[in-house]
Amino acid sequence: MLGIGSAVLTLPLLLLREPERHEVEAGPSAPFKVVWKELLGHKAWLIPLFIGQVTVVMADAAAGIWVSPVLQRNYHLQPGSFAGWLGAIVLLTGIVGSIIGGVVADAGQKSRLRGGLLAGSLVAAALGVPSALFPVMPGVSMFAFAIGALMLAGNVTAMGASVALTVWLPNELRGLGIGAFIAFAGLIGFGIAPSLVTLVSNMLGGEAHLATSLAIVGAVVSMISVGGFALAMRNAPTVAERQPVG
Repeated sequence: MLGIGSAVLTLPLLLLREPERHEVEAGPSAPFKVVWKELLGHKAWLIPLFIGQVTVVMADAAAGIWVSPVLQRNYHLQPGSFAGWLGAIVLLTGIVGSIIGGVVADAGQKSRLRGGLLAGSLVAAALGVPSALFPVMPGVSMFAFAIGALMLAGNVTAMGASVALTVWLPNELRGLGIGAFIAFAGLIGFGIAPSLVTLVSNMLGGEAHLATSLAIVGAVVSMISVGGFALAMRNAPTVAERQPVG
């Protein structure tokens, strides 16, 4: 149902005219080798940004996959008793987080702070550190609040990272940059994080330590994300460096 509704809501995009792009460096017809070299020229802020958002995705992916087993094993709940409120949290944090992420990114872009566009993402990443401890919360209410805060923070940072790639990269690099970002985030976030929780759990003594393992992995990768966003802000291109060519 959500897919059908989303498809309908995209139809008005057909009525929009594609704006003329001026913010280019190598040119839209440049060969891939030239474009790739140009992309590497932005590595000072691009790599930390990738690290920051990929680690956020790792925390969210691990939480999303292991949340049900933790609720059943550690809080003794059956799927029918938590599916409704957990699904509502996922839906609402996705909508609200995207809105908040867009608003704070816009406000940060208008500020005089270097890399201010990512200020909201940095704050959200920092809030994600204590929120990642949701598996060891003393009660279900605190559990729900913490995982909701973690997912909300993840959506805020995702929006900030996407806007940064759109604003800070020249036109011919955006597709490559965003595509690489999605590929790395999916491969590492969904491919490594859940297995990492299992590995840490086994190191701690087995399945009985799943909640503790999930909290450790989530908190550690969330702390790494804070450092990534902070470094990306520090190395963000200035207004003069983003001036269009030609």
